[in-house]
Amino acid sequence: RYSVERPLIPRLGLFIGNEGKVPYDFDEILGSLAPRPVYVLAPKYDRDAHDADVRAALGAARRVYELYEAGDKLHTDTPWDYNHLAADMQDRILLWMRQHAR
Repeated sequence: RYSVERPLIPRLGLFIGNEGKVPYDFDEILGSLAPRPVYVLAPKYDRDAHDADVRAALGAARRVYELYEAGDKLHTDTPWDYNHLAADMQDRILLWMRQHAR
């Protein structure tokens, strides 16, 4: 979808049919941010990110954060909602940003 429907990442289209060969995954991206604070908003009914896949990626990234003794810096918010940015979600994000601003 990100390469065709909304070409935000057009080069991902090169991997259509060969998704297992994409040279990175979300757990690696999140893990590379350790030990910095990260807020992950992943609604349970997101059509682009299945809940089980999100939990697996977060579990792998959390292990990297724990190597840095920073497991508390990987914040996960998984509301029972679909992928949109409702006002209450925005409020939670802004509160987290205020708490973690330097």
